[in-house]
Formats: sequence, structure tokens, C-alpha cells
Amino acid sequence: IDAEPCGFCGEEGKCLTSLINKKKGGLAIVSTCQYQHSKMKYKAASTFKPSANPCTNVPIHCILC
Repeated sequence: IDAEPCGFCGEEGKCLTSLINKKKGGLAIVSTCQYQHSKMKYKAASTFKPSANPCTNVPIHCILC
């Protein structure tokens, strides 16, 4: 397994997934992976509800990039 496999398909070096800033504020997920969840909403996925979702598993900005 590569150090940075794709979060959607798991392949190495084939896909690029990133976060972009929206014009009206907030973040959007952009990916070149054919298996990406095209209807995934960053705000909804990042909402933490311990009773329903103990893990959000959303992309975060890397401070090194």
C-alpha cells in the first residue's frame, strides 16, 4: 500500500482528491477518481454526532501542503 492511496478506490498515484474554497464560503471536495461520491457534501459529512456518527472520516487540509 502506498503512503497516500486514493480515499475512494485505494489505488496508488492514480487519483487526486482535494478541498477547494467555495465563493460563498465553506469547502467543497473535488476528485479525479471515477469512484468518488459525487453527491458528497463536505458540511454534512463533517458534522459530528456521537450518537449517530462516532467518526466523520472527511478530508482535511494538510498544513504541510
